[in-house]
Amino acid sequence: MPGARERYAKLRVPLLFWSFSDDLDLAPKRAAEALTKHYVNCSITHEHIHPSDLGVEAIGHFGFFKKGGEEKLWPALLGRMATLGM
Repeated sequence: MPGARERYAKLRVPLLFWSFSDDLDLAPKRAAEALTKHYVNCSITHEHIHPSDLGVEAIGHFGFFKKGGEEKLWPALLGRMATLGM
């Protein structure tokens, strides 16, 4: 996308990136790590999460947004953001 890097560089906020161990095709850990490098003016926390860390069997790329994700996954994310002061 033209101009994306410039727009990323303008952002100045703390960011929490979660990547998932069972997201091997669309956003594996190395892809998430590469994306974080574009946010040069942000403080970044990147955590690589295993589904069992959150008490679920699978998350994958879209599991966070599938029905049921709001019950376990969203509260975990909000709780983590709170501990980071976000």
